[in-house]
Amino acid sequence: MTPTMTPLERTLTALGQKEPDRVPLFLLTTLHGAKELNLSIKEYFSTSENVIKAQIRLQERECNKSKEILSITGITITENGVPGNGARFEMMAPKGVWRTSGKSA
Repeated sequence: MTPTMTPLERTLTALGQKEPDRVPLFLLTTLHGAKELNLSIKEYFSTSENVIKAQIRLQERECNKSKEILSITGITITENGVPGNGARFEMMAPKGVWRTSGKSA
């Protein structure tokens, strides 16, 4: 059996345009996370605290952007799925804040 790579080895291998043992899960967000903390990829993965800190920062920022967009536009999102049957979200947009084919509704 081939030894498995660590997450750091897997990511560095993929970034080096070589084939890792499997696709790194955090590859896309890794670059953003490392940039968020002004760290190299190697430094970013050197401790789990770095990864956690950056991912929380990124998630909070994106969540705040979404809330701001919704408050400006008046769009609401409601979760109304049936437990055990999957998630269902319903978006309601006030008249005039959405377009189809370039025309106001």
